[in-house]
Amino acid sequence: MLIIIHVLIALAGLVQATYGLILPSHGKLRATYVLTAATFASGSYLVWRMHSPILQSCLSGLAYLGFVITATIVSQYRLRKASQL
Repeated sequence: MLIIIHVLIALAGLVQATYGLILPSHGKLRATYVLTAATFASGSYLVWRMHSPILQSCLSGLAYLGFVITATIVSQYRLRKASQL
């Protein structure tokens, strides 16, 4: 059950990060931060609890974080640029 929750949180984080790229706002960025932290925390707990192979988990987590962090940085840039106008 925890794996399903973890996957749903991760998918919600990807959707939120993508939505933030399209229409950036402070609320969307905050939601992306929360979902990213929840994904990281639940993933770490799953690795610890289920004794999963850490290499596969870390590669998947790094790919996820790479996309979400890039999307967040671009969203922050776009939001800052829009605020200056």
